[in-house]
Amino acid sequence: MGNLSEKNNRNASPQRMLPAPVRLYNAVMERYLSEYTRTWQHYLAEIRLRRSALTGHPARPEYRQAAERLGQLAAIDSPLFTLLQRSVAETTLAGYPVADSEKKPITADVAGIRQGLEAYRADRQSVLRRQVDNHFRPLRYFVRGGGEAVQAAENCQTDTPLCQLRAQLEELQALLSAQRTESDKASPEAIAEFIAELLARSSGWPLPVRNMVRPLLEQIAADNRQAATARTTAGIAAGPAAYCRTVLAGRYPFVQTAREVSREDFVRFFTGEESAGVYFEQNLAGKTVMTGSPWHFKDSAPADSENRSLQMFSSARQIRQAFFPGGATQMSLPLKVSVPWLSPDFSRLELRTASQRLSYTHGPVRQTAINWPAAGDDPSITLSLTSAKTGEVRTRRFTGPWALFRWLDSAQQLRVTLTGEVAADFGTGDGSSAATLQIAGLAFHGEPLVTLLRRFTCP
Repeated sequence: MGNLSEKNNRNASPQRMLPAPVRLYNAVMERYLSEYTRTWQHYLAEIRLRRSALTGHPARPEYRQAAERLGQLAAIDSPLFTLLQRSVAETTLAGYPVADSEKKPITADVAGIRQGLEAYRADRQSVLRRQVDNHFRPLRYFVRGGGEAVQAAENCQTDTPLCQLRAQLEELQALLSAQRTESDKASPEAIAEFIAELLARSSGWPLPVRNMVRPLLEQIAADNRQAATARTTAGIAAGPAAYCRTVLAGRYPFVQTAREVSREDFVRFFTGEESAGVYFEQNLAGKTVMTGSPWHFKDSAPADSENRSLQMFSSARQIRQAFFPGGATQMSLPLKVSVPWLSPDFSRLELRTASQRLSYTHGPVRQTAINWPAAGDDPSITLSLTSAKTGEVRTRRFTGPWALFRWLDSAQQLRVTLTGEVAADFGTGDGSSAATLQIAGLAFHGEPLVTLLRRFTCP
C-alpha cells in the first residue's frame, strides 16, 4: 500500500500537490490576471479621437482641425505618446521585484505553504508573461523596440517604431505647412502620396495607434483632396469654362438660336494649342478617371458635384474626334450622300454646296462624296425639288458657317441606320414627305452629330 501511495503522489499534478491555500491563491491570481488582460484589451481597442476633433467646428465649416491635431500628436509631449508609454508600463508585469508584503508566507509557521508560495514565485515571471505581457507584445515592441524590458526613451532618442511614426507625422505636418505657402515641394499630389504610404503601413500598427492615427490621416487626405479639387475647379471656371461661356454658350449649333458660333472660335476651343483638350491633358488627365461615363476625379463618386465641370472636357473630346478626324487642325466632315427614296410627286432632287453637287432622278441609288465645309468662302447649302407634274422647282437655301446643320435641322426626322449612317427625312412644308437622304459621316458612336453638339454645355 505504501508503494502504491508513493506512485500516486508521483503521478499527481503539481497543482494538486500544493496546499489548498496556495491553490486558492493561484486560482485567484489567474482569474485576476485574465480579467486584467481583458480590461486593458477592451480599453485600448475603444480609444479613438472624437469626430469633432477631425472635422472642425460646425460654426466654421472652412476650418479644419485635422492638421492641428496632427501637430499635437507629433509633438514631444504628445498625449498619444504619454498614453502609449503608460499603457505599456501597465501591461508589462514580468520583471518587477516582489513586493515586501509578499516576501513572507501567509502563515509563517506552516512549512508546506511557505514552500508552495516560493514555488509560485519562481514561476511568477513566466505566468505574468503568459497571461498578460504576451497579449500586448505588439504594443510594447512598437513603443520600446527590440528591448522589451527597457523603458521607452524620452524625446525619441532611440529608433523605435513609435519614434519613426513621430518623425513621419512631423514630415507630413511640414508638408501641410509648406502647402499653405504654396510651395512647389508640397503639391496636393505629393501630400496624397505621402499619406497613402502611411496608410499602407497602418495595418501593422497596434491598438490604439491604428484607431487614433489612421482616421486622422484619412481626414487629412480627404481635406487635401477637397482643397485640391476646389483649386482645380476654380482653375477650370476661370480658364476654359469662362471662354466656353463667352464664345460658345447659347449659340448655334449648340442650341437652336439665330446667334452662331464663329468657325474660328469653334476651332480654337476644340483643337489647337489653346483648346480644352490641351488644358485637360496638362492639368486634369492625371487626376481624372476616364474609363466609363461620366468622367470623375479620382477618389470621388461619379455623381459628386465637383465632377460636373469634367463633362465639358468629355464632350469636347468627342466633338474633336468627330469634327477633326485624325487630329486635323481644321474642321472636316467627309460625307457620302445618297437618295434611297424620292416621292413620286417629284422628278428630281438636287443638293448643292459652293463647289459640289448631288443630282438624283428616279433610278439606281448612288453615293456622292461631299466635303464639308466646302472650299471657298461660301458655306451655303441648297436643296431643290422639281415637281413631276408642273416642273416647278422648290428651293431652300441655308447660309452661314453652320449651313449644313441648319439644313439637317429642317428635316422632319433624323435617325441612325444599322450601318451607322444618318437617314434624314425631308418634307414639302405641308406635312407630306418628299425625300429621304442617307448620309455617311454624320454620326458618332451611334448618334447624329447634331445630338452630340446639343448635349455639349459650358459649366
